Amino acid sequence: MIARPVHRMLAGAAVLIGVHGGQALAQSTKPIEGTWSGSQDVRTPNKLDKLVPLTLTIAGAGAGEGAGLIRFGAPKSCTATLQFSGIDADQDFWFRVIGSDGGYCLRLQNNDAVLEIKPVAPGSVRLSVTESGVFWGGILK
Repeated sequence: MIARPVHRMLAGAAVLIGVHGGQALAQSTKPIEGTWSGSQDVRTPNKLDKLVPLTLTIAGAGAGEGAGLIRFGAPKSCTATLQFSGIDADQDFWFRVIGSDGGYCLRLQNNDAVLEIKPVAPGSVRLSVTESGVFWGGILK
């Protein structure tokens, strides 16, 4: 599990402008477009589901636009729609849940979950999720 300080997660909920070499970064999901998958330990305040299969699909989008989906396998068995919030100075891509097909994903939507995605190596990204003060995440390929 990847834990981040609460203030860092809250910063990701807003549209952020990163600065690199004195220039504002383009606020686009292009560097992480694609489909990423893996199995993660998914936490909720009262439960830990071990090795839940999940697939993250990121489409081309600008800040404030719909940017893809995160699909959870059993036992969560749901899909959440993501909106791109922006990129921070550390090159982390921030998303929030704006829709779902129910179940656990509705919980993410109603609790205004924040997702942080960062490329970590060719062919993989690190996913960190904060929902109701609970942190979980890991590497997807």
